[in-house]
Amino acid sequence: MPRETILIDADDTLWENNVFFEKTIEEFLTLMEPFGYPREYARHILNETERRNIRQHGYGVRSFGRSLEDTYMKLAGHLAERATVEAIHFRVGEIERTPPSILDGVVETLDYLAGRHRLILFTKGEAAASASLRLK
Repeated sequence: MPRETILIDADDTLWENNVFFEKTIEEFLTLMEPFGYPREYARHILNETERRNIRQHGYGVRSFGRSLEDTYMKLAGHLAERATVEAIHFRVGEIERTPPSILDGVVETLDYLAGRHRLILFTKGEAAASASLRLK
């Protein structure tokens, strides 16, 4: 009897990664406050920028960083500072260097399922994130 194939959406199902992005967004919104923009408005502009950049550059940390920088440049205008852009790059680099936090029980569950089914793990993020999860 042929084995069934199971497609698993890995991001925030097998490992937590969105929490790192959301923490960075909160820090970014705080950074925008001195320019007089309400957090909701700055988040709206960031969301629009992300949608545009995802269509052009795909998902992942680098596209996210581009969205933060684009949004900063738009909102800060002539008050934009190189040091702030560098701080954004540094923070995005931290996300890129942070390994995903694999949720409890994931490895054992995937080992169990892999013995019975063909598994396909799907991630919209960077390839390195999914490569850090090793199965037997």
